[in-house]
Amino acid sequence: MVQSPFLSVYWVIGSAWDHITGISFSWRIQKQTMRLKYVSIESRLNVDLPKAGLEPRTSRSESRASTTRPRRHTKVEVVVVVVVVCSSSRSSSSSIRSSSSNNSSSSSSNSSSSSSSSSSSSNSSSSRVAVVLVVAVVVIVVVVVVVVVVVVVVVVVVVVVVAAAAGAAAVIVLVVLVVVIVVVVVVHVGVEVVVEVVVHVVVLVVVVVVVVVVVVVVVVVVVVVVVVVVVAAAKVIQIVLE
Repeated sequence: MVQSPFLSVYWVIGSAWDHITGISFSWRIQKQTMRLKYVSIESRLNVDLPKAGLEPRTSRSESRASTTRPRRHTKVEVVVVVVVVCSSSRSSSSSIRSSSSNNSSSSSSNSSSSSSSSSSSSNSSSSRVAVVLVVAVVVIVVVVVVVVVVVVVVVVVVVVVVAAAAGAAAVIVLVVLVVVIVVVVVVHVGVEVVVEVVVHVVVLVVVVVVVVVVVVVVVVVVVVVVVVVVVAAAKVIQIVLE
């Protein structure tokens, strides 16, 4: 006897049907070489079997009992045969495996050919990308150098123009103002405080001068380096274009 989940479901449905209609279902499964046989249905209804064209299947004990007393219930046994063809499933699975192996082999050949073509194209594209990167770096460096030079030139021009416009009169006025401020501060604050302030101012001026000198030196070095890089890049571009 073989048990399976769908038979349990059928058993529950049969029990409910038995309570409702009076027909009881009893399920049996026998596993053989190529077939699964089931099901016997026992009818509790009063059926006129000769009119239905059926004959009841009874055992010896039931035949003996039928001679002594009449039966109210007849038993109709119906056998439903389900044929399971294993060979067809095996052949279909083998054909599926062979087709999948053929597909995998063809896909591997396609991938190998595509990888070879992609490697050749990547080699040619890498050289082009290298040239493009060199040109882009050179262009960026040139733009930065031009911007720095323009800014420095503008600052120098502004300073020169302001100094020329101010002239000697502006310098004299500034000196007079400084002297007046120093005298007023000395009178109101004292000599010691003025000397301390002057020392701090001198130190500040020295620091500013040093910073300016360092900035100028750095700018000059950057300009020289940029010029050298631009010249080298121009030569490289000329060689590549040739």
